[in-house]
Amino acid sequence: MGVARDLVYVLNAGGDGAISGFRVNDGTLNPLVGSTRSLGLGNPATPPFLAAPSQVALTPDGRNVIVATKTQGVLDIFPLDRLGRPTPAPVVTAAAPGSVPFALSFDRDANLLVAGAAGVASSYTVHRDGTLTAISTAVPNGQSATCWTVFARGHLYAANAGSATITGYTDHHGKLALREPTGVAAHTDTGPVDLAASGDDKYLYQLATGAGVIDEYRIGQNGSLSLIGTVTGLGIDNGHGTEGIAAT
Repeated sequence: MGVARDLVYVLNAGGDGAISGFRVNDGTLNPLVGSTRSLGLGNPATPPFLAAPSQVALTPDGRNVIVATKTQGVLDIFPLDRLGRPTPAPVVTAAAPGSVPFALSFDRDANLLVAGAAGVASSYTVHRDGTLTAISTAVPNGQSATCWTVFARGHLYAANAGSATITGYTDHHGKLALREPTGVAAHTDTGPVDLAASGDDKYLYQLATGAGVIDEYRIGQNGSLSLIGTVTGLGIDNGHGTEGIAAT
């Protein structure tokens, strides 16, 4: 789900894939007429995990909707009109070769930060017409199955489900670099599947679905991560459990 001001866009990953918009009025979601757009992926109704699109995001100014695919290897950008409705077709930008674009975040300058499942992160300037200009291209972290990300305290943090680690990237006006040369800001007991940061950027939370736990980290002034606690007992069913985490 992507949110900007009172505008919300959601992603349907089944079949061809589609996005749809909503407006928030007095805490109620109201469908935005004429906002649904197909992604034209040609997948079955229940697509294989890597064939499905992974995330939808709204730029902070609410002027573009962005969708990350995986094996398709592209970023679809739909510019929005003054009513918040997308253009009929997206502007398509190829991601770094082999990166498998997965997660979308934005830094303080509204630059787009993209995590690739191949263990990389990239950054772009997003233009009003939906085109992208690359800033950092496929900065590798040496980790496996880089999935969800969160931006906090001037750093991009990426969850590496295959390596059971979290990577920290420094961000200087969109230019990314590894905070630790090893690509490891923190080790986790099992593979993290999602990340969230507190509203004051002081704490980071990682959800490990397979273990049924949430690890809690303090974010240092320099972007370091210090484990301060673990919440257990979320429930596991054959190695699967709760997915998705948010913080305020």
